[in-house]
Amino acid sequence: MSSLGIGVALAAAIPALAVVVVSLIALRGTAPAQRPEIIRALAELIGAARRERRPPRRGRAADAVEAGVPDEPS
Repeated sequence: MSSLGIGVALAAAIPALAVVVVSLIALRGTAPAQRPEIIRALAELIGAARRERRPPRRGRAADAVEAGVPDEPS
């Protein structure tokens, strides 16, 4: 596996592992009846953190206009 492949694997695995660890800690010692509500709250919290961390995605056309690239070749 190349170093790029290892980097991509780590970039995907570390956040996923963090979610699992946080979930296990949050659910430890809770009553089974409370677990669905706790899982929903964690999902909302993690989703909000991801939305806050990532910039909004834009299409290639918006990037080209910003860079000053013409739409059609001249």
